[in-house]
Amino acid sequence: MRTTKSHHFTSALAAGGGACLLAVTLAAGTPALAEGTDAPQASTQQEAQPQLPTIEDTWSGTWNETTRQVVNHPKFGELEIRTYFLGTPPTDTSLAQGAVGYAVYQNGRAVGFSQDNGTSSVPLTDGQPDSVTAVNFADTNVDREGNVYFTSGASVVVLRPTDDGYTANQTLPNDVNELFTDALELNINEDGVASIVAIDENGVAQKYTMKGGHFSVTPA
Repeated sequence: MRTTKSHHFTSALAAGGGACLLAVTLAAGTPALAEGTDAPQASTQQEAQPQLPTIEDTWSGTWNETTRQVVNHPKFGELEIRTYFLGTPPTDTSLAQGAVGYAVYQNGRAVGFSQDNGTSSVPLTDGQPDSVTAVNFADTNVDREGNVYFTSGASVVVLRPTDDGYTANQTLPNDVNELFTDALELNINEDGVASIVAIDENGVAQKYTMKGGHFSVTPA
């Protein structure tokens, strides 16, 4: 098993809207520009990305930051995702337990925050060896569709890009009808395809493969 940890990940799907660099080449024999005429300038500035509304950052300084990374959102371009943990006393036990959450930042501004409602979650990780779930990333924890994957104990958390930033969509620990509570494997292959092997509500191992923003299910 090989895991890779990086503090700057780029999604396999680059955000649209970047202006192409216009190369201007003067072929041999092209007449010289008249004196005082400005030469054509290549456009190197990317189009401005849409801006999400700023929200108040009420968690920094109270919650403990556990990971951070820059991802490429299909609509908003570069966003930063930071994961957080708020321990439940006593915090001197061998296994830290509490609440987990994640925040989204755009150009240093807080634009989103979400947390679970539990007191027994363990900190989110981005594929570190201490994950209970077997993790295998060929490159990063971002798949080719821009979904970002974390683990918390035996749970897998999937952040999906939306028109408002990112959503965990019932994958945070202790969420109602939480998905992937008993995950055995989390894989992202060299093509950027993500799959999760998890035990379903009937105790059967199933393989969930991400395609087109949804998971298809097949027997593991």
